[in-house]
Amino acid sequence: MLTIVFLIALADAYGLLGIVAAPPLSATCQILWRRLVSRRDVSVAPVQLADIKERQMRVWATIRAMDELVPPTVSSSMERLAQLLEESESTVRAPEESGGMDERMQQQRA
Repeated sequence: MLTIVFLIALADAYGLLGIVAAPPLSATCQILWRRLVSRRDVSVAPVQLADIKERQMRVWATIRAMDELVPPTVSSSMERLAQLLEESESTVRAPEESGGMDERMQQQRA
């Protein structure tokens, strides 16, 4: 589809030279799109989430150890962080529970 769009646009702008240049330019754009923008591997995410949860626990411990009253913005931010971590965990686990659908898709691409 992208090749056709490039072909029409470049043929209109540059004539025969555009027709010749459109397919390689289209292929280059598709390759760059797949490498730069396509989904990244999420296999590292659980480790990162565990690190974030550990940091969260340390921050909670620091907050509890404070002698002062905890500002509402701090406590609400920490509660929101906990909610976001729970949502992230469910999102990361969802592909694993789908029976490795992502792995099958990646094998088909290769």
